Amino acid sequence: MSNHSYGVCLLCGGKGTRLLSLTNDLSPKSLVKVGGKELIKFSLDGLDSLAVSHVVFAVDYQSEILRQWVLRQNLIFPFSFSEQVYPGVLSAIQSAMELMAGKTVIVCNTDEIRLRLQLQKALNFHEASQGIATMVVTNATHLNRHRVVDVGSDSLVRSTTLKDVRYLAHPEMNGMINTGVLVFEPEAFAYGDQVYSTGWSGIIDPLVATKQLHAYVDTDIVYFNVGTEAEYHEAARYLKQHSRNG
Repeated sequence: MSNHSYGVCLLCGGKGTRLLSLTNDLSPKSLVKVGGKELIKFSLDGLDSLAVSHVVFAVDYQSEILRQWVLRQNLIFPFSFSEQVYPGVLSAIQSAMELMAGKTVIVCNTDEIRLRLQLQKALNFHEASQGIATMVVTNATHLNRHRVVDVGSDSLVRSTTLKDVRYLAHPEMNGMINTGVLVFEPEAFAYGDQVYSTGWSGIIDPLVATKQLHAYVDTDIVYFNVGTEAEYHEAARYLKQHSRNG
């Protein structure tokens, strides 16, 4: 195992507009329970305590509810909270980075489930690549729900396509997708461009265009993006069946 120490930015400020029937607007999206477990817990449980030196919870919508939930968790690593200055993921990451003191950072969405993710292997890949950014990708269907990733033989991401409606007619089509986990060296954030996009594309697309983004491919990951009620129920059914089968 590497002795490299990582900071972690957990993006947990989403409102979850398409899940209001489940939240009743009483909690942030990250605290929606799936299979009896808050969404954010799936991301927290996937962290390797030996590799993580500090966690920043990037909060926004109903931030006090999220703060109080975190404080009740008895976490084993140091943590703090950040609040974004402007709307969008890019501002949330940049605000969190101010608390990281120049560390290499794992940035992770907390409205997704990634079963079987072995984070240390992804970190080992990132270090071996000697690049400034690594995206964790896996295989999935329903590609219209995801950021589809084209990976070259050199492991560099050649292009991405976000939630392309052309895939709606072919839900069975399988492809490589972003799992919402990215590893960044501090210098990677110089490529972020809020004028271009305030979302993930504001940093992903410039890194791709300059051939700075590598892909760590892990086809063992079982992945769910819990963005809609349909996706929520799909994840819940899988977790119930998975639990029943031990």
